[in-house]
Amino acid sequence: MGIGLAVILVAVGLISLGFQNIAQNVFLLVTGWFLLIVGITAFALPLTAFARWDRLPVPRVRCKQCATLNYDSAMRCRKCGANMF
Repeated sequence: MGIGLAVILVAVGLISLGFQNIAQNVFLLVTGWFLLIVGITAFALPLTAFARWDRLPVPRVRCKQCATLNYDSAMRCRKCGANMF
């Protein structure tokens, strides 16, 4: 995220330099816009690609005999094999 923020700041600087004389500094504008897109991607990728906020937690229940946590959909305990219901 920090690299993305630095790239965004450099891109904003290049774009502002490019707008001072547009006819001669087209390269600065194109490079600035490209770096801005790369910086936004580098900034936002860790926030979205590896987040698990969209997955709901699987509910677990305790076994009555050995108190081991098991999935809610399990029919038998994974440790002692007792019936969960």
